[in-house]
Amino acid sequence: MWLPILTVKTLDQVDPNLRKLDSLTSTTPTQLDVPFGLFDNPLRHTQPPWNVDLTNNHVLLTGGSQVGKSTAIKTLVSSLALNNHPRRVQMYVIDYAGGGLAPLLDLPHVGGVATRADPDAINRMLVQTKDLIASRERLFREHRIPTMKEYRELVTRADSSSSSDAFGDVFVIIDGWDAAVAPGQILNGRGGEIESLIAGALNYGVHFVFTTSRVVEMRGIGPHINLFIELHSGEISRIKSSLAKERPQAAGRAITSGSELQGLIALPRIDGVADTANMGAGLDHLIKAISTHEFTQQVEKLRTLPISLLRSEIAELVPPVGADERRRLRLPLGVRESTLRPAYAEMYREPHLVIYGEPKSGKSELIGTVIDSIARMFPTEDDAEIVLLDPRNRPSGADSREEPVRHCSPRQRTGVGYQ
Repeated sequence: MWLPILTVKTLDQVDPNLRKLDSLTSTTPTQLDVPFGLFDNPLRHTQPPWNVDLTNNHVLLTGGSQVGKSTAIKTLVSSLALNNHPRRVQMYVIDYAGGGLAPLLDLPHVGGVATRADPDAINRMLVQTKDLIASRERLFREHRIPTMKEYRELVTRADSSSSSDAFGDVFVIIDGWDAAVAPGQILNGRGGEIESLIAGALNYGVHFVFTTSRVVEMRGIGPHINLFIELHSGEISRIKSSLAKERPQAAGRAITSGSELQGLIALPRIDGVADTANMGAGLDHLIKAISTHEFTQQVEKLRTLPISLLRSEIAELVPPVGADERRRLRLPLGVRESTLRPAYAEMYREPHLVIYGEPKSGKSELIGTVIDSIARMFPTEDDAEIVLLDPRNRPSGADSREEPVRHCSPRQRTGVGYQ
């Protein structure tokens, strides 16, 4: 039976049996073998479904400009969200290619979407990923969980809270890797850092997905990639050159490792409208269908460092210390990027603190924060005394309320003693 050439399809046309959202619960098993498009098998006169199995894979999606890399990311994210409860799969997206991925943040499975204008959010994603891998490594060791397969089975049980964390399989998606590592950009010179994350990530359910126009930029990371998807480009194929030469140049047409067939990536929509002209409306419809479903749990949205932080806000984050001298000598200075919890100067460990910084970088303000923290931890002059030596006689930046401070100008320094 003759079949026409592959034409544009939507996710629901590719797989009419997509999991129904009503059937997804927090104990529904994780589904990482998800619909992605259609293959074309002219010898057998069939066009079988193209599923991507992400269970034990990192993914590299390559292609030239305007061939559908960002659309493919939207399709992949949508397919994972349609087939999994937010307790089972979480995704964090770095949109460095300007691919319009921001709407994905409305999915209950997506914890964050960061662009090149959000360097703090990008750093926070990477720090959180590193912390998750480390904490899950400890969790597996403490509870004698041998593999991620057993962990996935464990978290489907209602009584698993003591031996599991708040995450399932986590996907870190970087769209536009070649742009992100270009000189002057956020990931330039950090390939080794990303490589160290990828190396053992799959053992703990952390998957990386990259898109790039230049495979050469993947040096060091490429050997850790298991699944390759190639759209049209002028580069030499890493899959099969003869297969790549036969691939049409149209957007969405691709080849993949592990298959001798040409493929077509589905559009990220479930309205049955196979139209690329108003694809934004189709994606909005898909996101609304998922986000309006009353899931019992949603991924915690990514939090980043605030633009500014008042000393009173720092104080609210610090638990009461009582009369414990060691805890009183932990002076809160701000919040850590990795945890968004208070960062301390551990004065009981190291009694000296040196502050470096360029002009106008906030050194005097930090001195004021140190003074404020001392005053809060040691509220009377009987508890502590501060001697402030300032050769330029500048304000300390401390709050205006009374504090145990003796301020010495240059002419007053002679003879000042320390208690």
